Amino acid sequence: MKIKDLKAAVFRAPHVGPSVIIRVDTDEGIYGYGEAHCPREHVLNLKRHIIGCDPTNINAVMMRIRHLGAFKPWGSAVSAVEMALWDITGKAFDRPIHSLLGGRVRDKVRVYADCGSGIPLSEDDPSSAYTPEAYAEKARRMKALPEGYTILKFDIGLHGGQLLSVKGGILEASRTYPSRGHVTERGLKAEIAIVEALKGVLGDEIGLALDCGPGQSFPSAVRLAKALEPFHLM
Repeated sequence: MKIKDLKAAVFRAPHVGPSVIIRVDTDEGIYGYGEAHCPREHVLNLKRHIIGCDPTNINAVMMRIRHLGAFKPWGSAVSAVEMALWDITGKAFDRPIHSLLGGRVRDKVRVYADCGSGIPLSEDDPSSAYTPEAYAEKARRMKALPEGYTILKFDIGLHGGQLLSVKGGILEASRTYPSRGHVTERGLKAEIAIVEALKGVLGDEIGLALDCGPGQSFPSAVRLAKALEPFHLM
């Protein structure tokens, strides 16, 4: 069996950002799916490196593309291909993938919904998605979903544009390094206000997780962790 094609499509679901769904096709009609959190082109750039390879010889294929990964988003594209290869291998040998990876260790897995930032409250002002009210509205919508998620994760700080939307909220952030800097007192208060608004909606029924992103200075991260400790984050 040989890999004959790699396709990628952008998929958009309500309330969440876009994902790239990939499919690796083989000459025997077996195909595998993967998901990437990166531009579609990052995945398609890997195509020429894997065409003609045996998809069930996963380590050999990964040796051809792993060096093209690195920090997200590039690593996400490489991981998506590996997901698809395992999908193909499981189908080819008619086995659940967990049995090929050492066996199942649990019967259920608790999952969370990745919520991003808030709901934009003004069509003319993109920064309106970063207010406490915008986050609270997103939390209400996610809480009402029929899937019944028991953990919701939101982006604050330098993950997304939340801190950059606060005037004077961060020092040393620049056009060259927009995701690095030291958080000011004003910025810290803005982060805390969002968490307060989220907990006001979620209470103790639904766990709250945060993605603060890389880039806050070490003292900023310590202050934020201490300030948020009373909220019992996931």
